[in-house]
Amino acid sequence: MWWIIGIIFFVGVIWLIVQGIRNGVKKFNTSSSARVKYFLFMLILFYAHGMNFGFSWIVALFLFSPFLLRFYKNLKNNLGNGLIKNQIKEWESQHAPRFSYSEIYKMFDGVPESIAKTDANTQIYFGETIPYGRANNFLNYFEKSIELEEVLYYSPKRSLEDEELREYGMIVTLGGIYLSNQYLLDSKKREYGVDLFDIRFKGLFVTNLHEDILTLIYNDLSGVRLRRGECSIPLEVIDELCKFLINNRFTLSLLKENISDDTISDGISYKNALKEVEETFSKNQNESYSNDILTNAGTVGAMHSMAGQYGELKNLMNGRQGHGYGAEYGNNTMDKLRGKSVQNAGQKLVDGRQVKNGADRIVNGVEIQTKYCRSASSTLGEIIDHDRLRYWNSEGKPMRIEVPREQYKKVVNDLQRKIDNGEIKDLPKGTKATKIIAKGLLTYLESQRVAKGGTIEGLVVDTANGVITCAYAGGISALMNFATNIWAGASLEDSIASSVKVSAKVMGRGTAIYVLSMQLSRKEFVNYFKGHTLDGILNGTGYSTILNPAYIASEKLARDIKGSTLARSTLGNKLQLQKIDGKMVISSGVMFAFTFGPDIARTMVGRISTKQLFKNATTSSAAIAGAAIGNTFMPVVGAVVGGAVGGFIAKSVLDEFIEDDAKEMFQVLKEEFIDCVMLMNLKKEEFAEMLSMTMGNPELPHVLRDMYASQNVRNYARENLVEEAAVIILGKRKRITADMMDEAMNKYIEAEYTLTKELA
Repeated sequence: MWWIIGIIFFVGVIWLIVQGIRNGVKKFNTSSSARVKYFLFMLILFYAHGMNFGFSWIVALFLFSPFLLRFYKNLKNNLGNGLIKNQIKEWESQHAPRFSYSEIYKMFDGVPESIAKTDANTQIYFGETIPYGRANNFLNYFEKSIELEEVLYYSPKRSLEDEELREYGMIVTLGGIYLSNQYLLDSKKREYGVDLFDIRFKGLFVTNLHEDILTLIYNDLSGVRLRRGECSIPLEVIDELCKFLINNRFTLSLLKENISDDTISDGISYKNALKEVEETFSKNQNESYSNDILTNAGTVGAMHSMAGQYGELKNLMNGRQGHGYGAEYGNNTMDKLRGKSVQNAGQKLVDGRQVKNGADRIVNGVEIQTKYCRSASSTLGEIIDHDRLRYWNSEGKPMRIEVPREQYKKVVNDLQRKIDNGEIKDLPKGTKATKIIAKGLLTYLESQRVAKGGTIEGLVVDTANGVITCAYAGGISALMNFATNIWAGASLEDSIASSVKVSAKVMGRGTAIYVLSMQLSRKEFVNYFKGHTLDGILNGTGYSTILNPAYIASEKLARDIKGSTLARSTLGNKLQLQKIDGKMVISSGVMFAFTFGPDIARTMVGRISTKQLFKNATTSSAAIAGAAIGNTFMPVVGAVVGGAVGGFIAKSVLDEFIEDDAKEMFQVLKEEFIDCVMLMNLKKEEFAEMLSMTMGNPELPHVLRDMYASQNVRNYARENLVEEAAVIILGKRKRITADMMDEAMNKYIEAEYTLTKELA
């Protein structure tokens, strides 16, 4: 007995030494539980035999039984694994059919509907109802995305943790089944655990459903074990689907990557072409959102400049001398358009009053008094105070006096005559009247019309001044957009094109807001419907006027706001509510209409959803709020930056919860496009044309809104878009006539006859 135990002990020691050398001292020490057990067993044997215990052999067998049992199990497993490895090797050597994407789609046809019938979850999505934003968030936990996986079915479950922004449940794609199961670990501590099951179809070799456990084994001997209750559908459904795919050798084809892009006869890849169109669509969507955010921010910045303009004009054009202020406003605008430096000096107050006989405006450093009266003699009478010139500049020299364009010649001649006759005491004879009198850019009649609402002259001047006022905000917005695009990796050409577009939008919208605000804030509108009247001739416009109700209402609202408690608060002072006037009230209303009006109208006629309206409105509101806050720190520039930050943050947050209508419609259109095109043998040029008529349509945003407004979006996409484009394209092909068939048949018969004759 001793020699047997000695041999076992010696072999064991040698084995331990070899293991130590192979694995290293550290690993040997840290994983030595088996070695410790071995030494203990040997000591017990030595003790039993040394005490002459007759049952030492029984003790030995008992002590070595766990090793023998483990040896048996390992042997059994190795034999089993060897058998499975041989089966897998044989399976991998089999022919794997080449699947096209159209064949794969057909193979999965009806699968989502079948799963839905057995799903215990009440919240399920498939087909056109799939919320791709939420599905993409779900797949991200498996390091997947909707760009890599074609989602067929989504069965989400809400998180048991209210504050967690995550969904659990199941997603079925063309590439596999992804399960995320959340369960309670500790009810007192409210701790939860999560199990992820990645049932990929690639390389799936066999499945085994035994009672309440489904085991799935892959070609690399890895596996997934799923228990009943860990998903919302029966295990039998998953087992049946997997067996169906294995029997059709789809899992083997995936393993061997024997999946082909569907190609047309010329060899162009459908998948690549669709991917390119999707990337373009996504890029355009992001650019559109970015442009809208920056446009809103830039418009708020432009409104700051408008507020300054409103402050200069006040309501002076609505007064008795409104035509005079209309002349100043019009001439200032035209000088600005000609690139001159213009300063409105007439509204500068000293001790709360205008400077007597001071300049109305300063152009390129020259002080100018604008004097517009009904006739040349009246105008000249306002220039001369008895026998002295009334207006002198800050240097003590005669001030330049601007007169109506049509009165210029007569005023100059009459003033020159008075100077030469010595009738003006403070001007020496020979003084040139042309150095004093300047020809205004507007006539007296035009100055009257500029001061009234609804006139061509007023609209022209307002538009020109609106462009000038919004130019700075447009430039800042363009710069911000250019930088954003460059940082996002766009090319210089695309970045500058996008920047020009944003700048044009800011200036266009800002100008429109300014024009409408100026027109609606004029006290009187010209009434063209009454034609020429005596009152109109007397007021200089040629037409009678009517009171503007928008002016009355806005002025009342402005007074109420300025008198409110909010206006007197710290916040009100910060927002400058004490300075608000009717023009600012109107411009804010117009801004609201321009920003939210189109989406509200689209929602009312069913072209976008209420959730899309909410998303757009919230993003725009965040941009406007951010712009308003930024504007308090740095006018215009702060508005653009603050608006951009606020808008982008709101958009990013809402993207996690609300998918855009356009994205949802685009996916439906893509599905119908694929389904239709796969059955057509298109040439390269035909495919490109069909793509440009549907998914690559330059007017795609409008097309998708029309699609949403239809009663059945899928039918609309197929019948009105895809099939209609197919009919047009196929209609261009050469017509096959009966004569062509006869000619081809005759040639075939002749060729066969000639061949037969030669063989004979």
